[in-house]
Amino acid sequence: MLPLLVIGPVCYLTFVHRAVEQDDALIYLRYVRNFLADKGLVYNEGSFYNGLTSPLHTYLLIVVSSLVRDLQRASTLLSGAFLGLAALTFSQVFRRQVGVPFVLFSALLMVCSRYFYATFGMETTVFIFLIGTCLYLFERNRTRELGIACALLVLTRPEGVFLLVAMAIEHHRQGRPLPRLGEFVPPALIIAANCLFNLVYYGAVLPGTSAAKIYFGMSGYWGEWPTAFLRVGYHFTWYFLSSHFLFFIELFLAVVGMISLRSKSLNVVTISFLALYTAFYVLLNIPNHPWYYGPYYAIGFFWAGAGAQWLWGRLSGVSIRSLRVAGATVGVLLLALVLGRNFEITRRMNAWNDRHVPYHDIGLWIRDNTPRDASLAAVEIGTLGWFSERPIIDILGLVSPLNARFVADREMGRWLQHYTPDYVLAHDPPWQLETGICDAAANGYLVEHPTFTYPGYRLFVRGDLVGR
Repeated sequence: MLPLLVIGPVCYLTFVHRAVEQDDALIYLRYVRNFLADKGLVYNEGSFYNGLTSPLHTYLLIVVSSLVRDLQRASTLLSGAFLGLAALTFSQVFRRQVGVPFVLFSALLMVCSRYFYATFGMETTVFIFLIGTCLYLFERNRTRELGIACALLVLTRPEGVFLLVAMAIEHHRQGRPLPRLGEFVPPALIIAANCLFNLVYYGAVLPGTSAAKIYFGMSGYWGEWPTAFLRVGYHFTWYFLSSHFLFFIELFLAVVGMISLRSKSLNVVTISFLALYTAFYVLLNIPNHPWYYGPYYAIGFFWAGAGAQWLWGRLSGVSIRSLRVAGATVGVLLLALVLGRNFEITRRMNAWNDRHVPYHDIGLWIRDNTPRDASLAAVEIGTLGWFSERPIIDILGLVSPLNARFVADREMGRWLQHYTPDYVLAHDPPWQLETGICDAAANGYLVEHPTFTYPGYRLFVRGDLVGR
């Protein structure tokens, strides 16, 4: 019954969300599109630079995309499927601590809340599913399968290693015996195989995005140290639609649930993991990109179920029957209202946020109005690169070597000493990250395109190409 109740909302809300264009997700998809077109697992044809933060997510995208003709639909289906699996897996993890009705509440809260749909196309739901899988296997002391799940978790996102550390600490605290040496072999082979592929195919063991993430933190452009990752105010508007009722009810239930579980093994592991995870992002001043916050939401939703159960238990102890009945009625209605309001917000937002305008239109304009081999430089490249189908120079350095280092040094014009784009897109007024473009335009190296007229943006063409 639980799977049926969870799968229904996931399928419906994923269907509503099917037309979304997530800018960073389209970077993954362009790698996959080129691979399926026999151009290699590359972003720009002929440039073997690894900008794939999540290898496992990429491999899954390739498999699903080879079966589903529309790559964007394939990406949405993959995220939706793993959101459902994550909710069911976390339900199994928390069922030892939380009763079925409240586990169901948590699972529905997870699949009805806006946050995870806003990350569709990224590796977030795969990451959360594997976190749940690791917790499930750890609780049952199935070390052989746990080792494989941990390897896959790290291949989904390297920060998964902090869950391994948290489980290792709890493993030692409980006095469990060390796993047999042979159980380390499968996960080691999985990690080694991916590293070997990266080294042979791209010439480096780690993806360039791993260093880029750190360089972005060093730059301070997303917030001076150590504030960048802590700038989460936008979540209140984006995921709760500025509803104080939803935000504070869910936060209150989660805090109560976390406290109610006290020093139980599951609580020790999850709190330790989130503490290490947070310390990593804060100390390195990692930018506050939405998809990094998945573990907080997933664990928080199930803490909320534990909090609701604890409050229900206190209510059951009330001696006056009329008060118990009234309290139970109000409690059920309140939880139903929380779920219903989340579902309605998600349905509306999923249906509305269907296109990254105007990048979608600008990308098509560039495709139709520039030579096929013309290169384009920009700060945000996902949607532009996908629809323009042009060679892309990423000013931030996610798919272009060297540039992330220049961002760290706050030398935003230095990339033009290494790259000579035919066209450059900038905001109007320009972003701080686009100061190099302004300088190049001021000295005549770049000239504004005469027929490009999109409010809020300016397209420049290299000066020596004007008139050709």
